[in-house]
Amino acid sequence: MLDKISVIIPCYNYGKYLSDAIESALAQTYKNIEIIVVDDGSTDNTVEIANKYTVKVLTQNNRGLSATRNSGISEATGQWIFPIDADDKITENCFEQLLEKAKKENADIVCPGLQEFEGRNRSHRYADKNLTLEGFKITNQVHASCLYKRGIWEDIGGYDENMKEGHEDWDFWARALQKEYKMVAINEPMFFYRIHPDSMIRKVGAFHIKNRDYILNKLKIT
Repeated sequence: MLDKISVIIPCYNYGKYLSDAIESALAQTYKNIEIIVVDDGSTDNTVEIANKYTVKVLTQNNRGLSATRNSGISEATGQWIFPIDADDKITENCFEQLLEKAKKENADIVCPGLQEFEGRNRSHRYADKNLTLEGFKITNQVHASCLYKRGIWEDIGGYDENMKEGHEDWDFWARALQKEYKMVAINEPMFFYRIHPDSMIRKVGAFHIKNRDYILNKLKIT
């Protein structure tokens, strides 16, 4: 039987973008997936939009991105997890290529290249190589929307719910690499990151040094 991929979509007042994320997941050439939308106490039409689709919808009081991802993953039934934010989207062959790469490289985590859209149009390509903890000591080497084995989330204790100012994915990947899980990347951009005034990328820069120090101190690495 084909491995199942659980797509986790946290959403907080991003109802106007949510359809793009859901529809890009539903359009995948790899069909053994489940989609879980977690509404983090939104006051817009997030739940109404999500309920239009054949997806699982969870609701909770506002707890932040890490807690919202954790809530979705705790309900997931797939062997693989793919988190994607409600304002982003993926190419239709994304899961097929990521899973093929994972099997070929015997990898635990596979990261697609990133293409920005709307506000600006930069691409972030990652060499077809293994990613190591050394690079993550300096900065986040990838982004949050990478395919990974569910067992990693269970092993390292999920996303750190104390991180309220972004970089929770940086922390997650660093902890996974510290435990020697294998992370690889694909050069081709298959993940589309929407640039808009409320994009996380516009907010986290001011907290880079603070969050880096927090991550390194927690992991007891220098």
